[in-house]
Amino acid sequence: MNFPAHQRKRIRQRAFLRSPSQRFRWDTSRAVLHGVESCLEHEFGSTASIHAQYVGTRAVNQPYLTQVNGYQTVCEGCFAPFPYSKPTDPRFGAVTQFSTGANSHYNGLQLSAMKRIGHGLMGQINYTWSRCMDTVSNGGFLQFSAGGILSPLPGDLARDYGPCDYDIRNNLNAQYMYELPVKVRSRALGQVLNGWQVSGTFLWHSGIPFSVLSTPYSANGNGIVNGSGPQFASVVPGVPLYEHNSIPAITQPGTVQWLNPMHLSRPWTRAQASATTATACRIVSSGTWGAMRCAVPISRGAIST
Repeated sequence: MNFPAHQRKRIRQRAFLRSPSQRFRWDTSRAVLHGVESCLEHEFGSTASIHAQYVGTRAVNQPYLTQVNGYQTVCEGCFAPFPYSKPTDPRFGAVTQFSTGANSHYNGLQLSAMKRIGHGLMGQINYTWSRCMDTVSNGGFLQFSAGGILSPLPGDLARDYGPCDYDIRNNLNAQYMYELPVKVRSRALGQVLNGWQVSGTFLWHSGIPFSVLSTPYSANGNGIVNGSGPQFASVVPGVPLYEHNSIPAITQPGTVQWLNPMHLSRPWTRAQASATTATACRIVSSGTWGAMRCAVPISRGAIST
């Protein structure tokens, strides 16, 4: 069928706007990655050396995604910034919005020492201290771990600032290699028995961060619709973060208690438990010690204590 030129132009425009590849477009031209590196090395003769290196990176305006058309059916003012009862634009269901604005920075000090002891023995030890902080980890698309916060709350990206999901503060490893003193003169046997080496590696590193979250709110069939993101609750002031004694009905047999659950929420009765919301904190563990960064409340009137 033949159409006039002006109608053919409109048809092409409609087809372009409806193309699936054009539904999720965002500007990544402002995404910038900065890096700096410097090192210092010194040799002690021909048998030993030390090496120190600093590595720093900073990412600006990285992509992330949010659910911008979600709403909640719990109560007026609960689970802000989600509106109550109806979405922002009722013509659409769930809407995934890709934006730029996530930031991260990494600083690391790497130390290394190598020594040839002699008689076929050589060793090397490496230590790295680093710190990584961001708002969204792993590029904002794939979770590094099951508890990673991938999608922040709409308009609240800065609330998720804390240790990166893969932030390992201390990393120590050591290697050794020893050449066995086997010297067989027989040419045939020497090809099989000579030149064997024994080596080994020792590894140790501190823990990685994790987020303390509860399951999505679903009491009485209510909750957040067409939306996603962490559900926070208040951290109880004055309650210690750590509890090293066993807690009845909480500490599992054969395990060591170290995090105090009362720091995250007040005790509630069984009848009140259905009205509780969630708590999210970003925790860095190092052995039995660590540090916690918790967000401020986003819900009001949903907790009865």
